[in-house]
Amino acid sequence: MQQLTLPFIAWLVATVLALGVTVWSGVTRRRTSHYVAIACMFGTLAMAIYHAERIGRELVFEGWAGTLHAIHFGAVVITFGLVPPLFITGFRVARGTGENAGARRRTHGKLAYAFVVAVVVTCSLGAAMTVLATPR
Repeated sequence: MQQLTLPFIAWLVATVLALGVTVWSGVTRRRTSHYVAIACMFGTLAMAIYHAERIGRELVFEGWAGTLHAIHFGAVVITFGLVPPLFITGFRVARGTGENAGARRRTHGKLAYAFVVAVVVTCSLGAAMTVLATPR
């Protein structure tokens, strides 16, 4: 189990750092850096998810761990459900000028904030269910 945990933690830390750079580059309107950070964040997130799944195969989720596992799954669905509108609004911000540019930027910012909150909630639920789970 310990051999599985270290790579997961490393990828999770990389994801959090990439998410931070994504937020920073978006807020400061560094478009090229923002695009690179988005790609890095989703790449590191994919690796963190892969390693989390490997750890999960070694655990039994019963009782509270099972309940949190179900809630965590719902949080994952919500988190990834925010991605398409986030991409669409980001594309519109990048391509749009004129009257509604400020409104588009605010909408994208609100969705980005919701995504970050959803990621934090999802990670917290994942950590809690893992701590409460029992090894196989």
